[in-house]
Amino acid sequence: MSIQPPGNIYQIAYVVSNLQDVVGQWSSITGAGPFFLFENFEFIEPEHNGQATELAVSIALGFSGGLCVEIIEQHDDRPSIYSDWVETKGYGLHHVAILEAAFPEAIMAYQKKGAPCVFRAGFGDGTRLAYLDTRDSLGCYLEIVEFSDFVRDALGALREAHESWDGQDPLRPFGE
Repeated sequence: MSIQPPGNIYQIAYVVSNLQDVVGQWSSITGAGPFFLFENFEFIEPEHNGQATELAVSIALGFSGGLCVEIIEQHDDRPSIYSDWVETKGYGLHHVAILEAAFPEAIMAYQKKGAPCVFRAGFGDGTRLAYLDTRDSLGCYLEIVEFSDFVRDALGALREAHESWDGQDPLRPFGE
């Protein structure tokens, strides 16, 4: 069992109107899962377009082979990195994600390539993440996630759950 090494796309993420329905579809159609639900996910000090913000979202994470699939549902209509996307593009593909060990340096390198940072926050043990605006070049955002022990262990546990999954209970609370 392994996850993608830093610098490679390890995740594809979707913004949806009903997380439970979409998880069920991903599981039944593609065999992805099980998905682990982070209900009312708490970002640490989120900033959207340089301004402090609040988010009301739930996230489900599951694997399909070596690819992590993230399903995101925003629970309100406040401006955010997610609601902005839905307003302009609708529901569906939102971002792909890359793990980076040298997080600040990676953000600066992507910004030099013309991909400005439009969202940043922390999560879990303080691990950092940022969304870069690559909509014109990639057709979606690029998320950079700091490759930490917390991330490695969490992704490893999710991948292991996928590899031994019997297809039952496709959506579960994280920690079960």
